[in-house]
Amino acid sequence: MAELQFFATESDHESVIRMLVSKYEAAFVLDGLPPPAQPASTVEGVMEVLRQAKYEPRFYVVSRHWQVEPLAFGETKASNGQLRHYVRSRDGGPSFDYLVSRPRLGDRGPQIVSSWFSDFTHYYSQLSLGTHIARPTAMSDAYKDVRKVISRGGERTTIQEIHKPGPIAMEGARQAFKSGTWLRAGEWHHAPKSGS
Repeated sequence: MAELQFFATESDHESVIRMLVSKYEAAFVLDGLPPPAQPASTVEGVMEVLRQAKYEPRFYVVSRHWQVEPLAFGETKASNGQLRHYVRSRDGGPSFDYLVSRPRLGDRGPQIVSSWFSDFTHYYSQLSLGTHIARPTAMSDAYKDVRKVISRGGERTTIQEIHKPGPIAMEGARQAFKSGTWLRAGEWHHAPKSGS
């Protein structure tokens, strides 16, 4: 499984979403819905879901260019008794797993927590059967393109507490850092390597 971890503002996420929708006709399936809803397949639709989500939205990103099987869903009862549907990430697909962390207010002021973009390909469930299903070429291409969007105008961060490399801060996140927003992954604080 390949994973990109990065710091992003809403506009940074919009640039990732815009590229996936325009170039790959991607659709975004929100995880943890009361019923499985229709995937959002426009930039505006995805951004609306992102803005209205109560918690950090987690999307499974599918496209006719790489999806081989329909996503599989499971269900669970929430503590309030409401039935929730979730994507069974190792079945169906393949798809990308995209967690969108939004800026929030923390103990020390505004902060951006790292987001991730990773691939869950249905061949993981096939490994126990002794077969290997190759990742579709378009999925590999989309992953490379997402990496390019994240890197464009972005900068690698340094973990402040241990002085080791951290995730990339996209352009909007870099600007937010300059304005006093903390960049955080787990309990670690990050800063762009240039310090600004």
